[in-house]
Amino acid sequence: MHRQRAPGLHPNNCTVHCNHSRLLSHLGGMVSPTILRLVPHIPIRSSEDEDEEIGTSSSSVLVPGPVENLRAEAASPTSIQASWDPPSHASGPIQSYRLLWTETSTGKEQNVEVVGQSYRMEGLKKFTEYSLQVLAVNRHGPGLSDTDTLITTLSDGKTGPSALNLE
Repeated sequence: MHRQRAPGLHPNNCTVHCNHSRLLSHLGGMVSPTILRLVPHIPIRSSEDEDEEIGTSSSSVLVPGPVENLRAEAASPTSIQASWDPPSHASGPIQSYRLLWTETSTGKEQNVEVVGQSYRMEGLKKFTEYSLQVLAVNRHGPGLSDTDTLITTLSDGKTGPSALNLE
């Protein structure tokens, strides 16, 4: 990842030149609530001299911090109910939440945009472990997740007779 200090900004701010998925993979290991300051790199050309070197313009963009209190419960052998609280540092109104779940054994990932603070994932595999993440989304885009929550769907319960009668 290439970082360059943007002129006139605090030293903790930097310009990040990489795509969104690469950025999230670099930042995925963060374990404490963090506000990420993204500074877009926008090339501009001088109108006076087309041969001049291209400069840059930058501005600060704040995405939301991680959601709080992510809770998940296996509701049935094929569904999981998840709920969460909004981030303490939202950097503006939250427009939606992006819920991502991954089947840990295969790496198969699914996601959905949610307006509220809960969602029931349906059509899952029985007795299978899933990893859940929730990202808050504001007008600047999706924020970060600082943890994955692991949960296993229920078995179908057909393991044998529930009671034995001896005569």
